Parts: sequence; structure tokens; C-alpha cells
Amino acid sequence: MRNTLIYSCIGVLAAVPLADALLPDPTPDTTPVRGIPGLECPEDPYASSQTWNCGGATIISEEGSSSHEVETYLPRQHRSFIGTRALTDAPITTQAPELYRVEDGDGITLAHPHDNTISFLYIEGPKASDFADRVQKEEA
Repeated sequence: MRNTLIYSCIGVLAAVPLADALLPDPTPDTTPVRGIPGLECPEDPYASSQTWNCGGATIISEEGSSSHEVETYLPRQHRSFIGTRALTDAPITTQAPELYRVEDGDGITLAHPHDNTISFLYIEGPKASDFADRVQKEEA
């Protein structure tokens, strides 16, 4: 009886690496990245904001509101995304009508104000500029 138990345990322990070698690697589920047509990446289920990991780049989507002008709220939101105390002095550009962008060495933040809400998208890492160039306004 004791030998049967030992052989059973050895069999189970040997089966785990064998199954791991024979089974395909699981691919993470992907979801469409908000505001970037045609881009689907794995979403981080543990992030406090909607966050995607796209080939080393991180993309974060948040909604907010502000009674201030874009020149005030966009640098503040960018500072919040990068986690510093200083506001960026990078210029704010208009990527499309009502789609604003600020870009510095820490990443790119885009803002689209609509219906008393502002949609923010922060992108950092490899291909950040490529991804940001593809951002389109979302219809409210």
C-alpha cells in the first residue's frame, strides 16, 4: 500500500512538467484599446484604471472632469499619470479638433473633452508616439 502511494506521487510529479511541455502556452485575452482603432492588447485586471500592456508600452484610460481650460487640466493630469510633483512645460498641441496632446520624455497624455467629461489616454514605453498618433476621438 505504501509503495502504491509513493508511485502515485511520483507519477503525478512527473506528469506536471510533461503536461507543461506538451500543452501550448496560454495566450492572454486581449481587448480593444480605447481610442486606438484596430489595436487590441492584454488588459491589466489588477490596475485601478483601465490599463493595457501593448508590446512593452503601457496605455492607461481614465475619465475625468474639470472646470478649467485645457492648458490647466492637461498638464495636471499628465503629472498625475507620471507621478511627479512638477508640471510639464511641454507644449500642448492639437492632434485633431478637440483632441489635445502633451508629450515629454515621460510619456504622452491625450485629452478629449466631451459632454462635461474629459477622456484621458496616457501612453508610455516603446511605440508610444506611434500609438498616440493613431488615437482618435471617441464619439460620446
